[in-house]
Amino acid sequence: MEKFRAILLKVLLYGSFLMGTFLLFLYWTFPYTRIFDRVISPIQKRARLKIQVKDLRPHYLTGVSIKGLNIQKQVKKGTAEVQINRIVANLSILPLFLLRQEIQARVEAAQGSLDLTASHRSRIVDVDLKIKDINLGALGPPNSAFRHRSKSDPPRPLLAMIFSPVYGRVNGSVKLKVPLPGAKVATKKTSKKKTRRRRRYRRRGRGLDITKVSGRIKLRINGFSVGPGYFATQQLGEVPVPLVQLGRFVIDIRIDKGRVTIMQCFSKGGAGELFVKGFVVLRRAIPYSYFQGEFRFRVSESFKNGLNTPVLSMLKGLINSMGPGKSGFHLYKGRIPFRGRPRLRRVY
Repeated sequence: MEKFRAILLKVLLYGSFLMGTFLLFLYWTFPYTRIFDRVISPIQKRARLKIQVKDLRPHYLTGVSIKGLNIQKQVKKGTAEVQINRIVANLSILPLFLLRQEIQARVEAAQGSLDLTASHRSRIVDVDLKIKDINLGALGPPNSAFRHRSKSDPPRPLLAMIFSPVYGRVNGSVKLKVPLPGAKVATKKTSKKKTRRRRRYRRRGRGLDITKVSGRIKLRINGFSVGPGYFATQQLGEVPVPLVQLGRFVIDIRIDKGRVTIMQCFSKGGAGELFVKGFVVLRRAIPYSYFQGEFRFRVSESFKNGLNTPVLSMLKGLINSMGPGKSGFHLYKGRIPFRGRPRLRRVY
């Protein structure tokens, strides 16, 4: 009996040692880069992106660490580029015992960080995103053809590739519950006249239904400003965009049953003040959604005096044509569809 115990102990020790060394060398020599390239290559072809990674390595037992992620896409005005310093993603083990998948990720980019927690259970994904000090002026490419305040400091904002440079630091949180689309598959038998063969066609389940998403979004942007810059048009050529200092911008919205309620939305800065109240009705087809509410705003005199160019003087004339308003503010109410003409009426 003692000999059997000694043999069994040796077998267990050698077996655990071999299994431990196998897992250790598998952890060290696992081909993460090849698997990453195999997964990313179809995404690059479909989205026409160029994705480059400097370093990819494991992070503890169930995580992956990515350093130097660079994403590029060709647009009409040049190359839009996003640089991410580091991404760390981990799969939580304890929630697996409760039949729930949970992933925790941290993204370091634009002099700030994003902390993401996503869990999946019973076809519902809970998303919890915390945004900390993201600099909008450091998201874009380091070299750009857009003009800026000084020639030695080219604009970096990503939105400069679309409209004009946008600056500011973003903080806030996003909490959403997203139901996954149902994977219903139906078959239908048809036949062609030439071949007389029956074929089966699968009708895939519909995509994500935004009317069933619920949650809350809170964002705060400090030092929010747009411009100065230029954007190209076919009729007028390069149209200058003045420096619009919006200052502090705060937005708090609640999403529930296809209705986005604006709890709080205002901006106070050197260009003036803006207050928005109302709600957005979401449709499954996004172009048929619309906004219903009111806008109350005031334009500062310093911003009006800065509109000196011939093109911007038209904007200045439009602002002056509104009149003084009530206590310097202008109030408009109405409905703005995502596609079509807005219906606004001036209250004062």
